[in-house]
Amino acid sequence: MVMLAGPRDGERFLNLGCGSGTLLIERMAVGPGASIVGVDIDLEALSCTGRNLEAAGISTGVDLVHGDMQKIPMPSESFDTVVADLPYGMVKGTDVDLDKLYAGALSEAARLVVPGGAFVVLTARRQLLEDTLERFADRWERTAEVPLSVSFSRGYIKPSVYMLRRV
Repeated sequence: MVMLAGPRDGERFLNLGCGSGTLLIERMAVGPGASIVGVDIDLEALSCTGRNLEAAGISTGVDLVHGDMQKIPMPSESFDTVVADLPYGMVKGTDVDLDKLYAGALSEAARLVVPGGAFVVLTARRQLLEDTLERFADRWERTAEVPLSVSFSRGYIKPSVYMLRRV
């Protein structure tokens, strides 16, 4: 996901719902940016992110923020690249909650990303993302979709990575 966005020196990078910090670690492996930020609403997840960053030998260069991905306390057009592994709703949540969350994430990313900037999204809820993207066609242009197949305890899940550009 990080490589699909085309990371570069001086990039301002945001991971919405950073969870365990995997995407932050991948971004830091490319090199430092002007700012690398992870946001998560779950304090336990942020603690896990901190431990994983430390285990990866990353002690500086990443800021972790406790907050809701739908309402980030940062100025508009603060980032060049935003990434998110959006929830699938397989563990908790309902489709109604996911509708609101997906719309909120697309809206907030559009506010935070500079025009021409990237939003890379991973989801197994492809139809939900497709339907939500229709409502944001004036803000996002899809430039790529990469379908995946991942072994899961009950068979396979078929997520896709979407590459979006801010209009």
